[in-house]
Amino acid sequence: MDYKELNEKMIESFLETFKKLKMNLPPAEYVEAFRKVPRHLFTPYVFEENDGVIKKRMFNYRELQESQLKQVYIDAPIIVMIENDEVVATSSQPFVMAMMLVDAKVKEGGRVLEIGTGSGYNAAVLSEITGGAKNVFTTEIKKSVAELAKENLKRAGYGEVEVSASDGGGGYDPGAPYDSVIITCGAPEIPMHSQVKTGGTISLPLVTRGMETLCSLTKGEDGVFRGYLTIFVRFLHFEGIYSDKKQFAKNISSLQRVVESYGKKRNDVKELMADIFAGESDSDEIKKAKRTLRTCFQPISPYRMMMQYSIRALQREERAVMPCGTRKRSSQTVAFR
Repeated sequence: MDYKELNEKMIESFLETFKKLKMNLPPAEYVEAFRKVPRHLFTPYVFEENDGVIKKRMFNYRELQESQLKQVYIDAPIIVMIENDEVVATSSQPFVMAMMLVDAKVKEGGRVLEIGTGSGYNAAVLSEITGGAKNVFTTEIKKSVAELAKENLKRAGYGEVEVSASDGGGGYDPGAPYDSVIITCGAPEIPMHSQVKTGGTISLPLVTRGMETLCSLTKGEDGVFRGYLTIFVRFLHFEGIYSDKKQFAKNISSLQRVVESYGKKRNDVKELMADIFAGESDSDEIKKAKRTLRTCFQPISPYRMMMQYSIRALQREERAVMPCGTRKRSSQTVAFR
Protein backbone atom coordinates (compact mmCIF):
# COMPACT_ATOMS: atom_id res chain seq x y z
CA MET A 1 0.00 0.00 0.00
CA ASP A 2 1.29 3.47 -0.93
CA TYR A 3 2.24 5.75 1.99
CA LYS A 4 -0.15 8.40 0.66
CA GLU A 5 -3.08 6.02 1.16
CA LEU A 6 -1.95 5.28 4.71
CA ASN A 7 -1.49 8.99 5.35
CA GLU A 8 -5.04 9.65 4.16
CA LYS A 9 -6.35 6.98 6.54
CA MET A 10 -4.43 8.60 9.40
CA ILE A 11 -5.98 11.98 8.55
CA GLU A 12 -9.47 10.46 8.36
CA SER A 13 -8.86 8.88 11.76
CA PHE A 14 -8.00 12.13 13.56
CA LEU A 15 -10.82 14.02 11.81
CA GLU A 16 -13.19 11.35 13.09
CA THR A 17 -11.90 12.02 16.62
CA PHE A 18 -12.79 15.70 16.24
CA LYS A 19 -16.30 14.65 15.25
CA LYS A 20 -16.66 12.19 18.14
CA LEU A 21 -15.66 14.90 20.62
CA LYS A 22 -18.06 17.33 18.90
CA MET A 23 -15.26 19.76 18.12
CA ASN A 24 -15.05 22.00 15.08
CA LEU A 25 -12.95 20.42 12.33
CA PRO A 26 -9.58 22.05 11.60
CA PRO A 27 -9.46 24.37 8.54
CA ALA A 28 -8.98 22.76 5.14
CA GLU A 29 -5.49 24.27 4.77
CA TYR A 30 -4.39 22.51 7.96
CA VAL A 31 -5.64 19.17 6.70
CA GLU A 32 -3.94 19.77 3.35
CA ALA A 33 -0.64 20.42 5.16
CA PHE A 34 -0.84 16.96 6.75
CA ARG A 35 -1.41 15.51 3.27
CA LYS A 36 1.71 17.21 1.90
CA VAL A 37 4.15 16.23 4.65
CA PRO A 38 5.27 12.55 4.64
CA ARG A 39 5.46 11.51 8.29
CA HIS A 40 7.75 8.54 7.62
CA LEU A 41 10.58 10.89 6.59
CA PHE A 42 10.67 12.08 10.22
CA THR A 43 10.95 8.63 11.78
CA PRO A 44 14.32 7.17 10.73
CA TYR A 45 14.00 4.65 13.56
CA VAL A 46 11.07 2.50 14.61
CA PHE A 47 10.90 1.34 18.22
CA GLU A 48 9.11 -1.83 19.24
CA GLU A 49 8.39 -3.24 22.70
CA ASN A 50 8.68 -6.95 23.41
CA ASP A 51 8.56 -8.50 26.89
CA GLY A 52 9.22 -5.12 28.48
CA VAL A 53 12.29 -4.52 26.29
CA ILE A 54 12.31 -1.77 23.65
CA LYS A 55 14.06 -2.63 20.39
CA LYS A 56 15.22 -0.12 17.77
CA ARG A 57 14.97 -0.80 14.04
CA MET A 58 16.19 1.49 11.25
CA PHE A 59 13.60 2.65 8.73
CA ASN A 60 14.34 1.37 5.22
CA TYR A 61 13.97 4.41 2.94
CA ARG A 62 15.35 2.68 -0.14
CA GLU A 63 12.70 -0.01 -0.09
CA LEU A 64 9.65 1.18 1.79
CA GLN A 65 8.03 -1.67 3.67
CA GLU A 66 4.30 -1.58 4.29
CA SER A 67 4.72 -3.01 7.79
CA GLN A 68 6.96 -0.10 8.81
CA LEU A 69 4.75 2.49 7.12
CA LYS A 70 1.75 1.17 9.04
CA GLN A 71 3.62 1.77 12.29
CA VAL A 72 4.13 5.42 11.33
CA TYR A 73 0.83 6.41 9.74
CA ILE A 74 -1.37 6.05 12.80
CA ASP A 75 -3.12 8.66 14.89
CA ALA A 76 -0.83 8.14 17.85
CA PRO A 77 2.45 9.56 19.16
CA ILE A 78 5.61 7.81 18.01
CA ILE A 79 8.92 7.51 19.82
CA VAL A 80 11.74 8.85 17.64
CA MET A 81 14.70 8.78 20.04
CA ILE A 82 15.69 6.97 23.24
CA GLU A 83 18.84 7.69 25.22
CA ASN A 84 19.94 5.69 28.27
CA ASP A 85 16.60 3.83 28.33
CA GLU A 86 14.73 7.16 28.50
CA VAL A 87 12.40 8.54 25.83
CA VAL A 88 13.83 11.93 24.84
CA ALA A 89 11.89 12.73 21.66
CA THR A 90 8.58 11.84 20.09
CA SER A 91 6.44 12.69 17.10
CA SER A 92 3.18 13.96 18.60
CA GLN A 93 -0.24 12.45 17.93
CA PRO A 94 -1.62 14.06 14.73
CA PHE A 95 -4.99 14.72 16.39
CA VAL A 96 -3.28 16.68 19.19
CA MET A 97 -1.04 18.43 16.64
CA ALA A 98 -4.07 19.56 14.66
CA MET A 99 -5.82 20.79 17.79
CA MET A 100 -2.78 22.81 18.86
CA LEU A 101 -2.52 24.36 15.38
CA VAL A 102 -6.13 25.50 15.74
CA ASP A 103 -5.52 26.74 19.28
CA ALA A 104 -2.40 28.67 18.18
CA LYS A 105 -4.34 30.30 15.31
CA VAL A 106 -1.55 29.56 12.85
CA LYS A 107 -2.09 31.48 9.61
CA GLU A 108 -0.50 31.98 6.21
CA GLY A 109 2.36 34.46 6.43
CA GLY A 110 2.47 34.30 10.23
CA ARG A 111 5.71 33.87 12.17
CA VAL A 112 5.66 30.82 14.41
CA LEU A 113 7.87 29.70 17.27
CA GLU A 114 7.80 26.03 18.21
CA ILE A 115 9.39 25.02 21.50
CA GLY A 116 10.32 21.33 21.46
CA THR A 117 11.29 20.36 17.90
CA GLY A 118 11.19 16.61 18.43
CA SER A 119 11.27 14.83 15.08
CA GLY A 120 10.67 18.04 13.07
CA TYR A 121 7.34 16.76 11.70
CA ASN A 122 5.29 19.52 13.31
CA ALA A 123 7.71 22.19 12.02
CA ALA A 124 7.23 20.86 8.48
CA VAL A 125 3.44 21.01 8.82
CA LEU A 126 3.77 24.58 10.15
CA SER A 127 5.88 25.45 7.09
CA GLU A 128 3.11 24.33 4.76
CA ILE A 129 0.44 26.32 6.64
CA THR A 130 2.46 29.55 6.96
CA GLY A 131 3.55 29.42 3.34
CA GLY A 132 7.27 28.95 3.84
CA ALA A 133 9.93 27.34 6.01
CA LYS A 134 11.45 30.77 6.72
CA ASN A 135 8.37 31.64 8.78
CA VAL A 136 9.06 28.82 11.26
CA PHE A 137 11.53 28.91 14.14
CA THR A 138 11.93 25.93 16.44
CA THR A 139 14.05 25.23 19.52
CA GLU A 140 15.19 21.90 20.96
CA ILE A 141 17.19 21.72 24.19
CA LYS A 142 18.81 18.34 23.44
CA LYS A 143 21.50 18.74 20.80
CA SER A 144 21.18 15.14 19.59
CA VAL A 145 17.45 15.61 19.01
CA ALA A 146 18.01 18.95 17.27
CA GLU A 147 20.52 17.32 14.90
CA LEU A 148 18.06 14.51 14.16
CA ALA A 149 15.32 17.07 13.41
CA LYS A 150 17.63 18.98 11.04
CA GLU A 151 18.41 15.79 9.15
CA ASN A 152 14.72 14.88 8.96
CA LEU A 153 13.68 18.35 7.75
CA LYS A 154 16.40 18.37 5.11
CA ARG A 155 15.39 14.89 3.95
CA ALA A 156 11.77 16.02 3.57
CA GLY A 157 12.61 19.28 1.77
CA TYR A 158 12.16 21.71 4.67
CA GLY A 159 15.83 22.45 5.33
CA GLU A 160 15.22 26.21 5.60
CA VAL A 161 13.38 25.81 8.92
CA GLU A 162 15.57 27.41 11.58
CA VAL A 163 16.32 24.80 14.25
CA SER A 164 18.10 26.09 17.35
CA ALA A 165 19.72 23.65 19.78
CA SER A 166 18.93 25.76 22.83
CA ASP A 167 16.72 26.08 25.91
CA GLY A 168 13.43 27.39 24.56
CA GLY A 169 12.10 28.22 28.01
CA GLY A 170 12.88 31.89 27.45
CA GLY A 171 11.74 31.86 23.84
CA TYR A 172 13.92 32.62 20.83
CA ASP A 173 14.89 36.27 20.22
CA PRO A 174 16.16 36.05 16.60
CA GLY A 175 12.67 35.37 15.20
CA ALA A 176 10.61 37.48 17.62
CA PRO A 177 7.97 38.79 17.78
CA TYR A 178 5.70 35.88 16.88
CA ASP A 179 2.11 35.56 15.73
CA SER A 180 1.88 32.06 17.18
CA VAL A 181 3.85 30.06 19.73
CA ILE A 182 3.38 26.30 20.07
CA ILE A 183 4.94 24.57 23.07
CA THR A 184 5.15 20.82 22.56
CA CYS A 185 6.17 19.90 26.11
CA GLY A 186 4.44 20.13 29.46
CA ALA A 187 5.06 23.71 30.67
CA PRO A 188 4.51 24.91 34.24
CA GLU A 189 5.27 28.53 33.25
CA ILE A 190 5.01 30.81 30.20
CA PRO A 191 8.20 32.90 30.37
CA MET A 192 8.39 33.65 26.63
CA HIS A 193 5.19 35.75 26.68
CA SER A 194 7.07 38.97 25.88
CA GLN A 195 7.98 37.61 22.43
CA VAL A 196 4.33 37.24 21.41
CA LYS A 197 2.79 40.03 19.31
CA THR A 198 -0.31 41.80 20.56
CA GLY A 199 -3.10 39.64 19.18
CA GLY A 200 -0.74 36.69 18.98
CA THR A 201 -1.54 33.31 20.54
CA ILE A 202 0.27 30.67 22.59
CA SER A 203 -0.86 27.02 22.52
CA LEU A 204 0.62 24.76 25.17
CA PRO A 205 0.02 21.81 27.52
CA LEU A 206 -0.13 23.80 30.76
CA VAL A 207 1.01 21.84 33.83
CA THR A 208 -0.90 22.53 37.03
CA ARG A 209 -0.68 20.20 40.04
CA GLY A 210 0.71 17.43 37.85
CA MET A 211 -2.09 17.62 35.27
CA GLU A 212 -1.48 18.72 31.69
CA THR A 213 -4.27 20.57 29.89
CA LEU A 214 -4.12 22.02 26.40
CA CYS A 215 -4.50 25.76 26.72
CA SER A 216 -4.92 28.55 24.13
CA LEU A 217 -3.97 32.07 25.27
CA THR A 218 -4.21 35.24 23.14
CA LYS A 219 -2.37 38.44 24.08
CA GLY A 220 -4.62 41.47 24.45
CA GLU A 221 -3.84 45.17 24.05
CA ASP A 222 -3.37 45.37 27.82
CA GLY A 223 -0.70 42.65 27.76
CA VAL A 224 -2.96 40.11 29.48
CA PHE A 225 -3.28 36.64 27.94
CA ARG A 226 -6.86 35.35 27.85
CA GLY A 227 -8.08 32.08 26.46
CA TYR A 228 -9.58 28.67 27.07
CA LEU A 229 -8.76 25.09 28.03
CA THR A 230 -9.38 22.16 25.71
CA ILE A 231 -8.52 18.60 26.82
CA PHE A 232 -6.21 16.71 29.16
CA VAL A 233 -3.07 15.36 27.47
CA ARG A 234 0.30 13.74 28.20
CA PHE A 235 3.59 15.24 26.95
CA LEU A 236 7.26 15.03 27.80
CA HIS A 237 7.97 17.88 30.23
CA PHE A 238 10.05 21.04 29.90
CA GLU A 239 13.79 20.62 30.34
CA GLY A 240 16.16 23.43 31.29
CA ILE A 241 15.77 26.33 33.69
CA TYR A 242 11.97 26.22 33.66
CA SER A 243 11.68 22.46 34.15
CA ASP A 244 9.42 21.14 36.91
CA LYS A 245 11.30 17.84 37.07
CA LYS A 246 13.19 18.84 40.22
CA GLN A 247 9.91 19.12 42.06
CA PHE A 248 8.82 15.72 40.73
CA ALA A 249 12.17 14.21 41.75
CA LYS A 250 11.71 15.59 45.26
CA ASN A 251 8.25 14.01 45.49
CA ILE A 252 9.49 10.68 44.12
CA SER A 253 12.36 10.63 46.65
CA SER A 254 9.87 11.22 49.46
CA LEU A 255 7.68 8.42 48.14
CA GLN A 256 10.69 6.10 47.93
CA ARG A 257 11.57 6.77 51.58
CA VAL A 258 7.98 6.00 52.60
CA VAL A 259 7.98 2.73 50.63
CA GLU A 260 11.37 1.68 52.03
CA SER A 261 10.34 2.50 55.62
CA TYR A 262 7.06 0.64 55.18
CA GLY A 263 8.90 -2.27 53.58
CA LYS A 264 11.06 -2.76 56.66
CA LYS A 265 7.94 -3.39 58.73
CA ARG A 266 6.13 -5.62 56.26
CA ASN A 267 7.74 -8.81 54.97
CA ASP A 268 5.23 -9.12 52.11
CA VAL A 269 6.27 -5.65 50.85
CA LYS A 270 9.94 -6.65 51.10
CA GLU A 271 9.29 -9.75 49.00
CA LEU A 272 7.30 -7.80 46.44
CA MET A 273 10.06 -5.21 46.04
CA ALA A 274 12.69 -7.95 45.74
CA ASP A 275 10.62 -9.67 43.07
CA ILE A 276 10.29 -6.50 41.01
CA PHE A 277 13.64 -4.74 41.23
CA ALA A 278 16.71 -6.40 39.79
CA GLY A 279 19.68 -7.08 42.03
CA GLU A 280 23.37 -7.02 41.08
CA SER A 281 23.66 -10.78 41.49
CA ASP A 282 20.70 -11.59 39.24
CA SER A 283 21.40 -13.43 36.00
CA ASP A 284 20.44 -11.90 32.65
CA GLU A 285 17.42 -14.22 32.43
CA ILE A 286 16.16 -13.15 35.86
CA LYS A 287 16.72 -9.47 35.05
CA LYS A 288 14.70 -9.88 31.85
CA ALA A 289 11.92 -11.61 33.77
CA LYS A 290 11.85 -8.78 36.31
CA ARG A 291 11.68 -6.19 33.55
CA THR A 292 8.63 -7.98 32.21
CA LEU A 293 7.15 -8.14 35.72
CA ARG A 294 7.71 -4.39 36.21
CA THR A 295 5.93 -3.71 32.93
CA CYS A 296 2.93 -5.71 34.12
CA PHE A 297 3.08 -4.30 37.64
CA GLN A 298 3.22 -0.62 36.67
CA PRO A 299 -0.05 1.07 35.67
CA ILE A 300 1.53 1.88 32.31
CA SER A 301 5.00 1.18 30.92
CA PRO A 302 7.21 4.09 29.74
CA TYR A 303 6.73 3.06 26.11
CA ARG A 304 2.97 2.69 26.32
CA MET A 305 2.74 5.98 28.20
CA MET A 306 4.06 7.71 25.08
CA MET A 307 1.77 5.67 22.86
CA GLN A 308 -1.43 6.47 24.75
CA TYR A 309 -2.57 10.03 25.27
CA SER A 310 -5.27 10.54 27.84
CA ILE A 311 -7.60 11.34 24.95
CA ARG A 312 -8.35 7.60 24.77
CA ALA A 313 -9.58 7.63 28.34
CA LEU A 314 -11.55 10.78 27.61
CA GLN A 315 -13.28 9.08 24.68
CA ARG A 316 -14.45 6.33 27.00
CA GLU A 317 -15.79 8.84 29.51
CA GLU A 318 -17.18 11.83 27.63
CA ARG A 319 -18.16 13.76 30.73
CA ALA A 320 -14.43 14.13 31.44
CA VAL A 321 -14.15 16.12 28.21
CA MET A 322 -17.10 18.36 28.87
CA PRO A 323 -15.50 20.73 31.43
CA CYS A 324 -12.89 21.70 28.84
CA GLY A 325 -14.73 20.78 25.63
CA THR A 326 -15.38 23.01 22.63
CA ARG A 327 -19.01 23.53 23.54
CA LYS A 328 -17.98 24.99 26.90
CA ARG A 329 -15.10 27.18 25.72
CA SER A 330 -16.93 30.48 26.07
CA SER A 331 -17.46 29.90 29.80
CA GLN A 332 -14.04 28.40 30.50
CA THR A 333 -12.00 31.61 30.21
CA VAL A 334 -8.54 31.79 31.76
CA ALA A 335 -6.22 34.78 31.97
CA PHE A 336 -2.50 35.33 32.70
CA ARG A 337 -0.62 38.55 33.13
